[in-house]
Amino acid sequence: DLFCQLCKQTTNNRSMFSKSKIRGWRLFALIAAYFDCSDSLRPYLFKYLETTAADVNRTYNNAALLCLTNLRKTFKYGGRKDVPLREEVVALADGRNSKRFPFFYSGGDTHEGMLQVKSCTVVQDVIEEVCSGLNIADSVEMEEYTFFIRTRDGAFAKLSREDYLLDETAYYIRKQIQYDLIFQRTVWYFPLKHMDNEIFVDMIFNQCVLDYIEGFLVTIPGNKLPPETASDVAYLGAVLYKANKMVGTPTLKDLESLVPRNVRQSPDTKPQQWLNRIHENLDAVARMHRLEAKARFVDVLKRWPLFGSTFFLVKSIPDAGGETLLAVNRNGISFLRKTTHETFMEHPFSEILSTRRYNGDNNVNYLDMKLGNLMVQQILRIETDQGSDISDLIGQYMQVINTHRKRQDRPSPNSHN
Repeated sequence: DLFCQLCKQTTNNRSMFSKSKIRGWRLFALIAAYFDCSDSLRPYLFKYLETTAADVNRTYNNAALLCLTNLRKTFKYGGRKDVPLREEVVALADGRNSKRFPFFYSGGDTHEGMLQVKSCTVVQDVIEEVCSGLNIADSVEMEEYTFFIRTRDGAFAKLSREDYLLDETAYYIRKQIQYDLIFQRTVWYFPLKHMDNEIFVDMIFNQCVLDYIEGFLVTIPGNKLPPETASDVAYLGAVLYKANKMVGTPTLKDLESLVPRNVRQSPDTKPQQWLNRIHENLDAVARMHRLEAKARFVDVLKRWPLFGSTFFLVKSIPDAGGETLLAVNRNGISFLRKTTHETFMEHPFSEILSTRRYNGDNNVNYLDMKLGNLMVQQILRIETDQGSDISDLIGQYMQVINTHRKRQDRPSPNSHN
């Protein structure tokens, strides 16, 4: 009945008010963003909107096109769930159909982007919009990226691709909670093919450098830093000095932003020795521009085994004796010694059959992983407060890998080169 009334108002409208018909179309667009119609009405409603939208001689063809777009989104994603904010209703009534939303690329708050958001914009739409600006055209590769809402207390909430962006942000606005939209690469399966794009290089660098300086990417087998890793660390210290646009010559105070934490804390090499080795590499990077230095940093780091990993703290795991790290990357899951980051257990994604969060006694959080194959299976229970994030990321990796493998024309992403 509602859609029939809207069709009537946008056709046989005899109101004396001049704006009655256009407001009828704007109300139509808002309703179409929330509600589906009956199966029997659907073909007639689509025919009406498609005919009006296709005729450029009709006054309201653009309004009909907006209604048609919103209705198709509702059929696909189920429609908006939350009542629109007053500001959105006023904007629609005035004919303003989109709003500019700022967002940040993950890893740094200096590079800001802007989104064009309409009433029926879902997260998938804005991921595609940002990926297009990064020269990413492959729809499967786009599945590696995620939008988060970050509140000012540092909490992150992952946005589902089917979520309507205005519904999600309205919650925080109503609660008067300040937030930022964060765009992040969460899956590292495809190789780095877009290093000619300045924003892409900046984003990848900023994400990598955080884990590098914290020491997560460095493996120290037997508490001895391998010579080739030590050479890389010294060279990367000089590269980072250029990338961070520091002036003068590095000093001991600069080491905390140039050398990984666990390497700095190692008794084998003193801070002054690391500083000397970085100085020895300065000539090799002297002519690098800042962006070139960032690209070179990533280029060296991508050869390291733990590059592209996301790390989670595991409080306990059977037979491990204390806290460990879980690394999730393109090869599967790896459990690492907390200090040396040596791998003591690993499983490819093909062996992960399912995951389930479990809340035990005394409110202790666990994640159960069913591992094996159709014939032999085992349950691995780990204690962690990040079970939901781990499960989501494993699922995202498996989605990307499986979708990619089903394609006939797929390239082979065997490395990050």
